[in-house]
Amino acid sequence: MSLKAKLVSSIAAFCLVLALMVVGIFAANSLQVNLSGNLTYTATDVVAEINVSSTGAKGDSNISWSSSVDATNDELTGGYDALNLEFAKGTPIVITVTVKNNSNENMTVTATQPTAVSGVTIQTSVSGGSSSTYTEAQTVSASQTVTYTITLTMQDTAENNDITGTWGANFTLAR
Repeated sequence: MSLKAKLVSSIAAFCLVLALMVVGIFAANSLQVNLSGNLTYTATDVVAEINVSSTGAKGDSNISWSSSVDATNDELTGGYDALNLEFAKGTPIVITVTVKNNSNENMTVTATQPTAVSGVTIQTSVSGGSSSTYTEAQTVSASQTVTYTITLTMQDTAENNDITGTWGANFTLAR
């Protein structure tokens, strides 16, 4: 085989290896794993403001949502349904739910533990309330705020599989 033929075949082999490497890197970085869920609330005889936001989700799937609740002598329900978050490789999604008491009287806020989903680790915390336990009723004084944090982390085993199931969290506000 001539030197020219060896050089051409070496260059072609190198280009093929380079192309396969680029495709592999692109495939590893374009991981798409979606997680569906919902956040709901029930408010009874309270005046409050609820703010929900997320960080860490891929693209424009982060959320920002707020609701002013005036359930004086009434019961209202609401929330954010069909919440679709897309995981970015190696980045947890952090959802923050802030509830501000806009009345002159104390209120309690109780959160349910988020529904477990296969392939996702869920961690919760609370601050600003009367307890550091996420699922305990939090007493929130007039004009005060309680903040709940939900951290969703995709487990390594879920990176190559679809995550099935819907997660959810509920908040109950009452006087």
